[in-house]
Amino acid sequence: MNGDAPEIDHEEVLWNLTTEFIDRVDQIFDKVQTRVKAGLDEGDIMAGDVVDTVNTLRTLRHFMREVARREEIRKIVKGSG
Repeated sequence: MNGDAPEIDHEEVLWNLTTEFIDRVDQIFDKVQTRVKAGLDEGDIMAGDVVDTVNTLRTLRHFMREVARREEIRKIVKGSG
C-alpha cells in the first residue's frame, strides 16, 4: 500500500480476499441452517477454521477502511481523475 509495488492493484487483491472469506462464511451458514431446519445440531461444521475465517474477516475490515481512507485522501489531493 505504500507504493513499492505499483503493478499490484492492492485494492483488488484485498477485495477478492474479502469476498472469498465472505463466501466461506455464507456457505458455512447455509450448511448450519440446513442442519438446524432438519432438527440436527451444527455437528462439526463450526470447527476452528470457521473461527479463523471470521477473525480474518474482522481484521480485513480494518485494512479495507484504511484503503478507503487513503483513496479519499488521494481524491482530495489529486482530484477524482
